[in-house]
Amino acid sequence: MSEQMEAAKTQRGLEDFAAYYRDDFTRLIRFLIRKGASFSEAEDVAQEAMECALLKWPTIEHPPAWVRRTASFIFIRIRRKSRRERVWWLRNGPQDDATEQIFDIEAQHFHRMVKELPTKQRDVMAWTAEGYTPTEIASVTGQDPGTVRSHLRHARRALIRKLDQQRSDGARREASDGPRQGP
Repeated sequence: MSEQMEAAKTQRGLEDFAAYYRDDFTRLIRFLIRKGASFSEAEDVAQEAMECALLKWPTIEHPPAWVRRTASFIFIRIRRKSRRERVWWLRNGPQDDATEQIFDIEAQHFHRMVKELPTKQRDVMAWTAEGYTPTEIASVTGQDPGTVRSHLRHARRALIRKLDQQRSDGARREASDGPRQGP
């Protein structure tokens, strides 16, 4: 192949990557937040995953899945690096304004409930929220599809139990407040 043809092919590849980056970067950040990252952590991890993708761009067959798997590994590495910070974050949750702005009140509530799930269930929920099927999640994460479905089923049941508990707590509070009387 001539140098000009090789340069043109490289330029097309860079343009393809740039288009993918623009299209998927924000969604990747949301995926990482669903996995438990703060907004700033998610931005850093997403950027590092995209840098890895750029280096391997010509060989990547399914960029969204590849980048999410890479970002998941990076996120795990960062979290393991500083156990003390991870424990603090799990107790206190996201504190920066940017994270709070991404989600409306209902999404924040759901995010808090998902954050309380075990790690594997939380991961499957994050992939599912991105639109991946259990079979696709299994393929990307190297798990058995039945295991992914089981994690998803347990996560959904746990979330339903939490919602039912909150509803009954709310109903009890309303009943104990009694009817309000005017002056």
